[in-house]
Amino acid sequence: MFGFPPDIVFWLTLSIFLGGLAKGVSGVAMPIVTLAIALNFVDGQTGLALVILPIVLSNIWQVSGNGSFMQPIKRFWALGVVFLCALYAGSQFVTLVAPWVLIAMTGASAVIFSGSQLYRPNAKPLSPRAEKIIGPVAGLIAGIMGGMTSIWGPPIMMFLFMLKLDKDLWVRSVTSIYLLGAVPLAAFYFYNGVLSGSRLDLSLAACVPAMAGVLIGERSRRYINEVVFRKLLLIAIFIVGLNMLRRALFGL
Repeated sequence: MFGFPPDIVFWLTLSIFLGGLAKGVSGVAMPIVTLAIALNFVDGQTGLALVILPIVLSNIWQVSGNGSFMQPIKRFWALGVVFLCALYAGSQFVTLVAPWVLIAMTGASAVIFSGSQLYRPNAKPLSPRAEKIIGPVAGLIAGIMGGMTSIWGPPIMMFLFMLKLDKDLWVRSVTSIYLLGAVPLAAFYFYNGVLSGSRLDLSLAACVPAMAGVLIGERSRRYINEVVFRKLLLIAIFIVGLNMLRRALFGL
């Protein structure tokens, strides 16, 4: 199937299912969970192709399936506009700064942020005034990073976490913002040939186990209280940060 032996197909299916499970619970982490497993069996371009359409589909599902999708759009529209503009700008200046520098800086920030929040869990949420200032700044940093490295998640995750949103609003908010980046990224991969031929078929097929994982994860989220949910998010941010440091320093 797709030119892979059955055992490789099994591991790829398991990787995208587990990525979907993580995304169903938390709204994030599909790429890191999937690629951590899949890249042991396939090359980087195939791994990216495997995950990109499931990311788009799952974001659309979670934006529309967990309550009013207009609430996060109205609240975070400024962040979204800045994010999209910065995403385009970052893609135009990809050669100015070594990507590993940006990845390392953001990874270190994510580790420090999540570690400090785990150590001091009762910090107050951002005030409405601070939210209006820090939101667009997070969008700017995420967009520049995304344009230059295709990684934009941690700045947005850290900003949204500081608002202490309830778990369902968190998922709607983070997926609506991520969707803004995922659609042009998928179009770019299609344009440059990463998402074509057998890899396109693979990505389409991967949507089935990915969405199965998302649905199971969403059902599981109902039984997780808010305090535990926030701790899980911090652990996810911490792991993402460590993975970014590994990628930046060792190129793996």
